[in-house]
Amino acid sequence: MLYSFNVQGVNLYATQLLVKTDEVLCAQEGWLYGAFHVSRPITPDDANGRLLLRNLFGSMGSVLIAKSQIPDSVVYEALVDSVEDSRVIIKLSSRCCEDLVLSNNSNVTVDVQFHINRLPLCEMHDNIDRLGPEHVRILFPEFSSDGSEEKVRSAM
Repeated sequence: MLYSFNVQGVNLYATQLLVKTDEVLCAQEGWLYGAFHVSRPITPDDANGRLLLRNLFGSMGSVLIAKSQIPDSVVYEALVDSVEDSRVIIKLSSRCCEDLVLSNNSNVTVDVQFHINRLPLCEMHDNIDRLGPEHVRILFPEFSSDGSEEKVRSAM
């Protein structure tokens, strides 16, 4: 389980070519790919993992990164390319690479905060609210007192 959406003091590895499990990524001119590991795998098996995965892939998810242990350091937003178990792969802009003095195959210690976009969640909740009680009951059936599902009749 992921206990926090903020990760402090993580080692960010920057590279022009990054090998994933099923492909090789090549960064465009001036940009680099970055990879960092979180302490626990990000999976849909728990609420935090589902929230992160839904937000990171649903609408061009991003993370905020800042140089670790430096007060008032500049914060950069990096787009998330993918999540592989506990490894998060991000795209680092040329400006971010220049300011953090990143080059091919370099490392830097950064603080990371996952940027959670609430819009997709609000849209999902709004859509459920618009269904009306008869359709919500079909999606989320009530359970009887003995633990078995109650039969729901369709109005069609």
